[in-house]
Amino acid sequence: MNRIALVVLANALLLLLTACPSKNSHQSSGEIIPVKGDPLVFIKGTQGDTESGLPLSLLSENTEWTIYSRGFRATKQEQPQATQEDLEEDNSAPDDSFVASLEESVEAFHLQGPHESNGQVPYYYFEPVESREGQLTFQFVPKDSRLHLTALYVGKNKDFKVEQVKVHHYSVKDDQSAFSVLVSLNSIGLDSLISFEFTRKQDTGFLSQKLDAAYNYMFGPGIKMTWDQSKEHKITICNQNSIGEYAEVAKESVLRWKEGPLENRLRYTVSDAPETCPPFSDLNTHSILHVKGWIAVYKEGAQLAFATMTPNFYSQNFVDGDVMFLESEWEEGLEGKSLVDEEILSNANVQKAYRITITHETGHLLGLHHQFDPAIPSMMGYKDVDRLTTYDWNAIQALYPPIEE
Repeated sequence: MNRIALVVLANALLLLLTACPSKNSHQSSGEIIPVKGDPLVFIKGTQGDTESGLPLSLLSENTEWTIYSRGFRATKQEQPQATQEDLEEDNSAPDDSFVASLEESVEAFHLQGPHESNGQVPYYYFEPVESREGQLTFQFVPKDSRLHLTALYVGKNKDFKVEQVKVHHYSVKDDQSAFSVLVSLNSIGLDSLISFEFTRKQDTGFLSQKLDAAYNYMFGPGIKMTWDQSKEHKITICNQNSIGEYAEVAKESVLRWKEGPLENRLRYTVSDAPETCPPFSDLNTHSILHVKGWIAVYKEGAQLAFATMTPNFYSQNFVDGDVMFLESEWEEGLEGKSLVDEEILSNANVQKAYRITITHETGHLLGLHHQFDPAIPSMMGYKDVDRLTTYDWNAIQALYPPIEE
């Protein structure tokens, strides 16, 4: 590949892998977070599925799918941490132009093929319905009625093939409303781990349901995005065997919302996974995952932990969501000692900080954004609040009305 082609490919990939640091710069195509370190740390110790592929019958339906990508890209450049002004701006109420820009950035995909290739195995293209410059095209090969990803192309005419693409996990949501492919990319110095997640496109209104703008939600004050109240959900505490007593603390923290303000409003259970969980890209497992190995995350307020979610902008329900707990960042603050060190385990302040962190991140997982007004105490701020406050109760109950029996 000549130098000019490399530059074009690099620019196209950088656009695809650009992180969205705040609500106001968010795109409906996803959020790729810059990190310092190896992005594969986020799937270390998880159990991926590289063999199942995707059902050809599902993708072959006369259906359009919208894409949302979650993941991480390595960067060698220091990234600025968000200032208080940035955080407050991120909580500002969105106007109609913000919602309109999100809707305009929705990209729909469909399956094309099979295509014959000189007597070789036929292949399919999963590509945008409306072609554009710099678009991403997925090439699949069928095997036993399942599709397996074999290549990625960038460009309106599949101009450049992305080299060194490795599949780590396939996932299809139980109700077949969504599917995902988790891949690592090691092309032209852009080490990335990305979950490409596709949801059936719907005809319902785009972010049309609005709530009280007094409460900060993940896509802005008053913008509804929830877990489906008609279903029961499961949150899994991963790595139980390696995090010891913290597994029980995590469980209690996640249940604080359910047993308090969400009683009879959202049904979910919390379970343990003694050994391994699937990667964060698995659409049927919503995890509290301890990330082991050094990594620095450049994301708003994410020095210790963060939540990452996949929305459906039409149904206004979450498709998936997970919490990443960064053990290396905690251990740095504990002078290099492990969380399960006997001295640390007996430290009440550490346990309190862990409980607050998991409760706060569960609030994000359920749909709440930050609350930084100093006059309004909240678990969703960064102050030393160790209980769910009046604001937290009111905000989450406005998001989830009582379930009618």
